[in-house]
Amino acid sequence: MPTFADMERKRILITVLLSVLSCAAAAQSSVNVIAHRGWHKNNGCPENSIAAFKASQELGVWGSEFDIWLTADGKVVVNHNRRYDMDPFKRVIMKTRWRKVRDLRLENDEKVPTFVKFVKQAKKDKSIMMVCEMKDHDDELRNRELVDAAYMILKRHHLENQIVMQGFNWEMVCYVAKACPGVKAVYICSDSKQMKTAREVADAGLSGINYRFSLYDSNPGLISQCHELGLTACLTAQDDMKIQERFIKAGIDAIGTNDPVRLMELLGLR
Repeated sequence: MPTFADMERKRILITVLLSVLSCAAAAQSSVNVIAHRGWHKNNGCPENSIAAFKASQELGVWGSEFDIWLTADGKVVVNHNRRYDMDPFKRVIMKTRWRKVRDLRLENDEKVPTFVKFVKQAKKDKSIMMVCEMKDHDDELRNRELVDAAYMILKRHHLENQIVMQGFNWEMVCYVAKACPGVKAVYICSDSKQMKTAREVADAGLSGINYRFSLYDSNPGLISQCHELGLTACLTAQDDMKIQERFIKAGIDAIGTNDPVRLMELLGLR
């Protein structure tokens, strides 16, 4: 028959195990889920659409990512590629006036979305972050015009604190940090030759990094370095669950994915 001491040791062991499991669950749930190009997987919503952004809101993810361009006449529009896939003339967005493409429609019959429409949809749910990738226009002046135009819209709607503006162009992201008070500026990178250290990112006034998994792997301690400098570390567009699990354990702050439902299940959020 177990003694009182045996029962007490068992009670303490169970308490410790429950505490460990609780801490592990808390660590997982602290990882922010970002729906890459909105929630568009298996739900009929085209990527980078208002429908995909709204679906992200309803799903309850931390952030919904989308991409912006500037038309030839200064309209900030949402699309991933340089051209609209449905445009029969295959016109380059940044070289085309808005009136030439405004009547194009996505697969769900939604008109091609503008940044203003995304901002207005975001205002309906202050709990979600707009994660906005600024596309490189191959011209520093045009890149700054895109940043300025987007920031003016944010200020007009008082949503400077509800967005992350990120990009692969280092100068462009640094400009956001200097010219857009209240906005989080994040550097995206997938090429080791273009990579910046945590110190360089912090010194530029940025909020964090969004790197490909291989850059973290080849730079051990990068996540910790970011945290020591007050930066966030995000894993860019990753759908592989094994890689996701590895980075959750490593203390990553956010993960972008095309399958936010599966990631939320992995994190115990659904």
